[in-house]
Amino acid sequence: MARGTRLSGATLLITGGGSGLGRRLALGAARRGSRVVIWDVDAEAGAAVRDEIRAAGGSAEARIVDVTDREAVVTAAAAAGPVDVLVNNAGVVSGQPLLDTTDEAIERTMKVNVMALYWVTRAFLAGMASRRHGTVVTVASAAALVGVARQTDYSASKFAPSASMSLCAPRSVPPNSGSTRWWCARITSTPGCSPASRPAGPCSSRSSRKRTWPPRSSMPSRPATGSWSCRPW
Repeated sequence: MARGTRLSGATLLITGGGSGLGRRLALGAARRGSRVVIWDVDAEAGAAVRDEIRAAGGSAEARIVDVTDREAVVTAAAAAGPVDVLVNNAGVVSGQPLLDTTDEAIERTMKVNVMALYWVTRAFLAGMASRRHGTVVTVASAAALVGVARQTDYSASKFAPSASMSLCAPRSVPPNSGSTRWWCARITSTPGCSPASRPAGPCSSRSSRKRTWPPRSSMPSRPATGSWSCRPW
């Protein structure tokens, strides 16, 4: 964010901020002086991160929000007020072969990883455009760039954010009004991985230490990123 919106003094809202990568991003933003708003469907997890930030002297709020529920998103966005940095982080993965994946699991993957991106971004983008200030960050996945076993639906759902942010955003808001970024994170063991996927899937790990899959040798040297801005960086 060093070349986008300054985090110090900014209000940063992150979806799925109660655990995994979302928690780490929330804590990092708070350390840099942001007021952090955490959205998560897990009330206990969101509150725990909020309390962790406050205990360290930071400012944070937590709210239970199902990002697949359009009306709930609109209501929660109104309650949050102006947001300077939006981080679309919430995501799920079923981790099953295509023929073993249930219809419900595929629909849930697309609702959380794709449709929610639109509901949440639309809830805040107009305000950023009117203030001519703001940044939208969307977390994608390395699985969108490299084929991964048992992730047919997940890989497709994570390609969508990169395409959406890189192609649609410049045409969605007025010039000089802000920026969007997408980031393909490496795959790690997180609560978003279902237990069924862990024995042989990319979420498996023999220890609590973070692991990556596919092996680093088959991945780009750095996580892929993309950005757009209608103003000088």
